[in-house]
Amino acid sequence: MSNGSNAGPRTLEGVLIPPPDARFAIVAARFNAFIVERLVEGALDALHRHGVGNERITLVRVPGSWEIPLVCSRLAKSGSVDAISRSTGEPSRADTVVIRDGVLYLRVIAFAQIGQSFELILEGALAGAGYTFWPQIVSTSLTGLRIPLAAWWSRAFGLLGIWVALSATAIARGVAMILFWRSGRWRTAKV
Repeated sequence: MSNGSNAGPRTLEGVLIPPPDARFAIVAARFNAFIVERLVEGALDALHRHGVGNERITLVRVPGSWEIPLVCSRLAKSGSVDAISRSTGEPSRADTVVIRDGVLYLRVIAFAQIGQSFELILEGALAGAGYTFWPQIVSTSLTGLRIPLAAWWSRAFGLLGIWVALSATAIARGVAMILFWRSGRWRTAKV
């Protein structure tokens, strides 16, 4: 639907001009201090840049995020401040998704570590015995299989498919090295 003009959408922009008598409170958790301190610094910087002096800012520190709603409620009811900012340092929704995906990745890849350990140890032992050609061919082939396998499984399983493909090829390389070791062919390799 067109309004007949090429002008963009109507844009409304504002500038924060705090009333000269406005009082502000920042409620910050002491827990997660390495994150919360940056949030507090950012809030103070924003207030200072907009002309709010320290005499109009109250910084309240509480033990953790549980106390923040209570303190914010009491500050609001007291009438001693006009605006309240809270800094918990807790994960946002986006952080929660990253953490969830990271946990899933760690659970999938944990199984691969067993196969990868066998591969690293036995491939090194086989190389030390001079038996390198076939282990390298198999290991390189399985590594090369990762990309198409990950692309194929990602269509069906999304990100999980990629992690499973990486894990499956690592386990397959470990199993291959176990089979090469158990075959005993490395004992007759000429160095």
